[in-house]
Amino acid sequence: MDTLFLSIDNELNNAIDQFSDDVLISQLELLLNHSNRFYNRQFQSRKTLHHELITRMDEWLTGCFNDAIISGLPSPQDLAAHLNISQRYLSDMLRSLTGKTTQQHIHLALIGKAKELLN
Repeated sequence: MDTLFLSIDNELNNAIDQFSDDVLISQLELLLNHSNRFYNRQFQSRKTLHHELITRMDEWLTGCFNDAIISGLPSPQDLAAHLNISQRYLSDMLRSLTGKTTQQHIHLALIGKAKELLN
């Protein structure tokens, strides 16, 4: 990674030619690709922690649906705030582990509660 930063720095400090913009854009794209890789890798390396978050999420949603008449339905923002993580992180984590969005998880929990009440 240090090599990439040095390469970008060298490109910025050397004489500009017709390829300078293309080279800089390519180097920045590579840097962003490395950043995305690092960000997404955490969802694979922290599966145990994330499964605990999903369990806490499910427990909280169950509690919310028991009080749905009084407090209303939870939003993705409410859920993320309860778990003390950002809404974006929650969405990325759920999508990575389950293939579903936060809103889909809320809807599935609501459907589960409705089935329970109908039986």
